[in-house]
Parts: sequence; structure tokens; C-alpha cells
Amino acid sequence: MGSLLLVLLPAIALLIYANLDGHILKNLDPGKKWLPKLLIFCTLAACFLEIYKDSVDSNLAAQAKKQAEQERQANSADRAHLQAMIDRLGLQLENLKKENTRLASESQEKLEAARIQLTKAVSDAEIRAIQSEFSEWAEAFATNASQGKATLDNLKAQIKAAQALAKEQEEASYRQDNIQALPATSFAVQFLQQSVQAYAERTGQQIRIEPLRLPDNLYKTEATGHITFTSGAVWSLRTYATGRCVWFVVNFTGSDHADSGELDTAIDLPENHVAVSYHSPLPLLDPSTVDGHCPIDQYETLIKKAYFKVLETQLLQALK
Repeated sequence: MGSLLLVLLPAIALLIYANLDGHILKNLDPGKKWLPKLLIFCTLAACFLEIYKDSVDSNLAAQAKKQAEQERQANSADRAHLQAMIDRLGLQLENLKKENTRLASESQEKLEAARIQLTKAVSDAEIRAIQSEFSEWAEAFATNASQGKATLDNLKAQIKAAQALAKEQEEASYRQDNIQALPATSFAVQFLQQSVQAYAERTGQQIRIEPLRLPDNLYKTEATGHITFTSGAVWSLRTYATGRCVWFVVNFTGSDHADSGELDTAIDLPENHVAVSYHSPLPLLDPSTVDGHCPIDQYETLIKKAYFKVLETQLLQALK
């Protein structure tokens, strides 16, 4: 379009100029008056040619654009078709892998089953080959069974006798230990209960004593007792054994029903001594003035000294 304007503008300008100044035509040589017309004709021809060229170019451009669009659509369709093919191939490959896996699994199972069958067959064959050995063994065992049974019965009897002897020795040891531990244990229990009874009789306090009664064998049976005050305070008494050691334990609670202390007396036969220990949440009594131990045959002095101190402290907490 730009080139068209370049051609038209001079021609239009010349035509306008010629119309405005007709004297130019008058002044031209009569033989040359056709020149302006020729110029106009050429100009118009050039315009038509330019218009035709622009039309051709436009058509060519439109055709090229249309062809490019068609090629783009064709390429897009081809790509879609190619992608669909790739997807189908991928699905087929995945299915093929699954099928291979299934076949491999089935093959492995069949192989294992075959191995099992082969093993069973070999075992059956081996067993059939030694059938005579079974018979020989059964015959020999039946012949010697009575002798073997007698040996077994004799061994059982020896074991039973050894167990009975060991139990008897253990019982004898416990009886001996019980004899050794009973005096100190009995003294400790009665000392505590008789002290509280004496205090109740002296002061007129209503104190209920459920006495702890010692069993014949301290190592077989535990024993318990309770001392209850009108304030609600309770003293729990208990004897029991661990190994060769006999324990007499007193757990105290005060009139506020809270834990007020514990007194432990151990008759330790392996160490051949009596030990007393005391602890309390209230620092009314220094435990170091109570704790101690002595040989078993000297228990009276240790128990009296320790118990009196503890009883005085705990009675203060048990009364209203």
C-alpha cells in the first residue's frame, strides 16, 4: 500500500496542477500534448498493477496462513495420535510385566511343589529301604524293655529319695533356725504388747490389743496383730521370714491417721545377730539413737533400749 501511495500522489498532484493551470497545456507543443495523458494513463496502470500485486500478496499470505494452520492442526493431531499410541504401548508393557510376574510366581510355586514332592518321594524311598532296621530295633527294644523299665524305676526312686532327703534336711535346718530365732522374736513381740498393756492399765486409756500370736514355725507362716487407740491411731504388727532371716515389723499411724513411722527388728541367723532400725517422717526421735545390732544371745538389752524410746515417741502421736 505504501508503494501505491508513492505512485498515486505525484499523478494526482500533476492532474490537479494541470486543471488549475490549463495554460500549461496551452503552452505545450501540439505534438506533445499527449504526454500528460500518457502520464495519467501510466499512473493509473501502475496503480492497478500495485493493487493487483497487493491482492496477490494478500491471497498468498492468507493461503500461507491457512496452510500453516492446517499443518499445525495436522501436527497436533499427529502428536495426539502418537501420544495415544505411546499410552497404549505403555499399558501393554505394564500388562506384559504383570503377566510375566504372575507366570514367574506360578513357575516358582510349581518348582517349590515339585521340590516338595521330590523330597517326599526320596524320603519315602529311604524309609522303605530301612524297613528291616525298624523291625530289628522294635525286636531289640521289646526284648530289653523290662530291664530298661527297671533301670528307670530305680533311677526315679533314687531321685525321689534324694529329694525327700533334701527336703528333710531343709526342714531340719528350718526347725533349727526356728529354734534359734524364736526367743528373740517372741521377746520383741511380747515386749511391745506388754509395754502398751502396762501403759493402758496405768493411765486408764482404752487401748484395744489384738495380740500377734507367733506360729510354731516362723519360716512357714506369717503372723499379724493390731493395737488400736480411741484416737483412731493404729499400730500394725507383722512377723515373716526371708531366707534365714526373721522380721518383726511395726507400722505406726498417729491420731491424724497419717503414717508416723516404722520399727524393724531382724533376727539374722547367717550374720548371727539381731538388728533394730527405725524411721519416721517427723524428727521427734533421732534414728541413730535407736538403730543398732548385737549378737543373738544379747538381744534383750538392745530391744529394751530401742523399744522404750520408740514407744514414748509413738504414744505421743497416738493419743488424743
